[in-house]
Amino acid sequence: SSSSEDGDIIINLTKDTPLYEGSFGTLIIKGNASISGTLSAQEIETEKLKAQDATVSGTLYADEIVTKHGRFGDLLVNEIAKTVENTSEESTPSAILSEEEINNLINEILASVPETTEPIKLSENISIPNDLLVSNSLNIGGTLSLSDNAVNTLSGPLYLQSLGLGGIDILAGKIIIDSSGNLTVEGDVTIKGRLATNIISPLPEGDLVIDLAQIPTSQESFQDTSEVKSGFGQLLVKGFDGQTVASIDASGSAYFASLGLEADYSATQSGTIIAAADNYQENGEYSPAIKTNATAGIGLLPANESEIMIYNPKITDQSLIYITPLTNTSNKVIYVKAKHANTANDGWFKVAIDVPINQDIQFNWWIIN
Repeated sequence: SSSSEDGDIIINLTKDTPLYEGSFGTLIIKGNASISGTLSAQEIETEKLKAQDATVSGTLYADEIVTKHGRFGDLLVNEIAKTVENTSEESTPSAILSEEEINNLINEILASVPETTEPIKLSENISIPNDLLVSNSLNIGGTLSLSDNAVNTLSGPLYLQSLGLGGIDILAGKIIIDSSGNLTVEGDVTIKGRLATNIISPLPEGDLVIDLAQIPTSQESFQDTSEVKSGFGQLLVKGFDGQTVASIDASGSAYFASLGLEADYSATQSGTIIAAADNYQENGEYSPAIKTNATAGIGLLPANESEIMIYNPKITDQSLIYITPLTNTSNKVIYVKAKHANTANDGWFKVAIDVPINQDIQFNWWIIN
């Protein structure tokens, strides 16, 4: 060390000895050191620095800034909430900050934020007591976008009630989906694609109605009913290759590519005909009989008998019964002689011939209700 002419003490750490030429030593201070003037240095490395006042002309990098009033992030949150609350108290309920006032508020907040290359992270949620007005769009989490009158997801589906704890109510109860997935719609439902289902059933205490009248499906179509053309569609049933195999029009006319009926062929088998005596003892009618629940079948009028009864619970007052002979009748006509509507499982009809012949007569019978 040495003393200069103006009274300064200079500590020279350069090692001038030949052995240590071009090297420097280290200044070690044991104890406390106080500097009342200005300390100038190109770089200071320290574990902890305390200062009454500090001015940073460049950029300040810090993991966390703590002032004597608290953490900087907490102070920023409180300042924003206080500003919004004061604005709502001084304004009318419908008042909205002008664009200039919003910009001034943002600039005032940003002026107290130190410059940093890292985004500012708030440690707590911001609570806004009144309405939040977003002039353009709001992006949540980088995947959900709210803009204008649309809600969109940028990746994946949009989930509503994803926890499944409650239902969804749209248009004040006009469309309701409960937590079990049941859908209730107050108005009409128009499906332009395919409706796939296993069961179609009527509402409780109601009928299942298929209305073939062609009516307008849009609200605009109902405004001028004079231009609505009346018309009726058809109920079509399609099979292989889209071919129509059955149809019913609005007049009730039906077409079937093939009609299968529940037929009873047991009357052609031996032992299936009830003898006249047994029928009389059981039902009070002295004629051979057949019992069946089918709507069509083959009957047998035994030889030398003039009539046969067919018991069937499907007989009503409006039933039409068709008879067609299958064997020779010796030019005699078989016909439906009588019928009795079913009331207690006792419906029947009689097939008769005026003059018995000496051979069995087979015939088809068909009940249409």
